[in-house]
Amino acid sequence: MTGIAESYLGENKIELARNEALNALSIAEQLNFAKLKLKLLTILAEAEEKDGNITKAFYYQKQRLVLKDTLEKEDVKKKVMELDVRYQSALKDAQIVQMGKEKEIQELEVEKKSILIYFLAGILLALVTISFLGYRNFRNKQKLAGQTALLQTQRIKELELEKQLIAYNSLL
Repeated sequence: MTGIAESYLGENKIELARNEALNALSIAEQLNFAKLKLKLLTILAEAEEKDGNITKAFYYQKQRLVLKDTLEKEDVKKKVMELDVRYQSALKDAQIVQMGKEKEIQELEVEKKSILIYFLAGILLALVTISFLGYRNFRNKQKLAGQTALLQTQRIKELELEKQLIAYNSLL
């Protein structure tokens, strides 16, 4: 569509170029093709300027500038939104990494506490075992001492009885 209008304009067939550009502009507006509309407004401004209609040329040129500004603003807005999405994504990625590090730190702390608990449980078990063995050793020594005292008492009684027998036998 624009090619035909440009061709007519290049051949100085201004009326045909204008009509073709206006028809194409109508279609571009219905289909909301802003970039096509921008090109067609340029063609119309040039056609009107060549035809000597400076007012209409200015009108089309002004519409073209307004549309161009709008497109540029939309483009900037789109780029800002893309940058914001990238920023938000990077921020979320950083938060995920931070959360991962925090989780790793918590896991290490739990592991450290577990090792400490196992160490203290081992020490407690060793103390209980040493205490039990010490008590059993003490009890065995007391039994042995008691048995030794009992044996000594029996030996003393036997010796006294033997002495009495010898004394009795000597009397007889």
